[in-house]
Amino acid sequence: LIENASSTSGLIDEPSNASVAMVDSQSQLKNQYGEDEFLEDVLKGFTSFTAEKLLALDDFCLVRYSLLLMSEIGWIGAHKPDSKEFAGLLLAFCRRAISSRPLKLRSALLTNTADLGLREFWQANLLYDPDCYEQSHEETYATECDSLQTKETSIRNKSNRSNASCNANTSILHVNANELQKDDQRLTEYVVNRFFHPKHGIQLKSRRYSCSQEKKTFSERSALLFLMQDLNISQKKIASELGKRMEELNLIERIRGRCVPRNVLPFGFGLTKYVQGSSLRQTLRKEPSVVAELSEHGKAKGVCISFGMDLFDLQSINFWSKLLWDQHLVEGNGFGTHAVIHPMAITLNIKNSAAEFSNRSSSDVHLEENQSGETSTLSYGGHIVHNIDIKKVFTSMARPAILSLSSFTPGCIIQSPFQEGDQNAEKSALEIMPQVIAKKGDNLIQDMSVSLMFSVFNHVWRVDADRFGGQDKVPFSFSYDVLPTGAKRGLLEVVTGLESLNHYDWENWVAENRDNEEVLANMLRSTAGCSVAQYVLGCGDRHFDNIQIKNGETMLHIDFGMILGDNPPFKTPRFSISGDMEKAFRKVGIWDPFLHLCGDAFLSLRSRSSELMRVIALLLKHLSRPRDKVLKYLASEESFNIDESSEDSASRLVRERVAESSTNWETIMRQFTHDKIDPLFFKATQIAPKPLVTAVEKMCDN
Repeated sequence: LIENASSTSGLIDEPSNASVAMVDSQSQLKNQYGEDEFLEDVLKGFTSFTAEKLLALDDFCLVRYSLLLMSEIGWIGAHKPDSKEFAGLLLAFCRRAISSRPLKLRSALLTNTADLGLREFWQANLLYDPDCYEQSHEETYATECDSLQTKETSIRNKSNRSNASCNANTSILHVNANELQKDDQRLTEYVVNRFFHPKHGIQLKSRRYSCSQEKKTFSERSALLFLMQDLNISQKKIASELGKRMEELNLIERIRGRCVPRNVLPFGFGLTKYVQGSSLRQTLRKEPSVVAELSEHGKAKGVCISFGMDLFDLQSINFWSKLLWDQHLVEGNGFGTHAVIHPMAITLNIKNSAAEFSNRSSSDVHLEENQSGETSTLSYGGHIVHNIDIKKVFTSMARPAILSLSSFTPGCIIQSPFQEGDQNAEKSALEIMPQVIAKKGDNLIQDMSVSLMFSVFNHVWRVDADRFGGQDKVPFSFSYDVLPTGAKRGLLEVVTGLESLNHYDWENWVAENRDNEEVLANMLRSTAGCSVAQYVLGCGDRHFDNIQIKNGETMLHIDFGMILGDNPPFKTPRFSISGDMEKAFRKVGIWDPFLHLCGDAFLSLRSRSSELMRVIALLLKHLSRPRDKVLKYLASEESFNIDESSEDSASRLVRERVAESSTNWETIMRQFTHDKIDPLFFKATQIAPKPLVTAVEKMCDN
């Protein structure tokens, strides 16, 4: 199942007993371990995440958060490649993947996406096996565990380093700041193995001073931010004291900076540049295998998972990664008859087009159509679809298209001589929701990362419910599923019932909902949540067509091609609130509560800024964004504003930016360019020579 090199490492003792224990633990944890518990483990850096928990996680969470899960496991593997803990997580992940069509599809697509950083650690071998689903879940897992030693397909170690060296490396995986403050030896191990890790440690740069050049330097500000997010330190003072101790132990040395006594400016608050210290260089000379091994592991193939796939699996990967994009998408056309896995349908969610099922729930349809307990659409956690029709093609430059996916049921009419005259004949297939948008030209890994972080933010707010007065008053940011299927192409979940903020009828909304407390509360919570969520991540290009309202009660943001302060030539403000929206909120009496809730939502996220910064940097690493730049933006006044010691001042800044957004000149200018100039640009691309359009697209990509 899992291969990494050429020799058996012998990491797993008595695998049969281990597998039985995992299966038993899974049944005990199943009702206790859910989405919030998983996201809390993510925030805590997987310090208490186990293979048993992974086995107990429900299918929807497992598939939806697969990128986050694989990123965390990859991080553990980079720091602790030889451990039983890492082996157990990999085995548990494989056990879930080989018995779930949606997870297997998503894992294969993510690991084979060219511009996704997962390929540096994860790779997938696709093997044809028509009987890959015949064994039960528990039997499959136990069998594979039992065969690990005999087949020599365990995690394999490329070096012959001693157990002592291995323990020195792996012992600091879950170290905390308190331990490092008390133990200089542990601090030295941490600096060697994590702070200066060649792949995941602090970013080192070459700097020229006068006529000389210093290599492998870093600023004290970068060191402070790295320590805060890597060790989940919420107080800058603690990180500063650690940095000071590292300097006292000569683990790091100054090379340039203002001549200011250290007792005047604490570590991390000056402009001093540092390099590796003399004592550290001696340590590295004594134990070169520690860093060399990690460096080699980071650049090697990493983990290779072999997936057994039947014909449905192979056809699905080929269709979603290649065939879909090989033809020009035309509204009203289709792709003929296929048998592929729905990329986003995890739980049963069937909408029948025929009139007799219009008022029934999906569970009723499922039970009536399948008296034997078996269904033609459900298959190992996923849905097999047979028809893929192009419902709509948008007029933007990328020309994204909405796809409808449906399945044939036994006895349904495929072709009939009366088909042209019988409107119901071609509607006898079941549509499997959700519909998806096929989009080309954008790096959807970024959209996927933002959507995942919105879910993490929602978890933080739910845990902090007392701050808001209860769960029914907690803000939230609506998120939707995103799946990259290749380089700058992929799929997005269609969210129904949307109207853009650009042309929304707020007067009608006020008239209909002035006395509807449920709608007003939902609008208040969702607007505050999505506004603060996009603010923290620095989402740019926030014109009013990128802000949508669902069913008149939920606001959400879409299209995250620009984050961390990136913006189009005409910059948009940090919050995009239309004048009509502000007037409507004032009329129904939720404007002031909205401002207050934005401030509280921001403070809630800020209280866990170090944990959130680590997760954001981990996800954005797949986009080749330098960690130090990500951390600097998140720490700045434009995001978490960690230098501001007063919570009241930090909250006030956010509330003031929200309050002035509807009259901000940037809002007015960006909306004007979007409404007037952008359409002219798109028309020009339609009549311009194709080589010129291609050149413009490349310039935009760069």
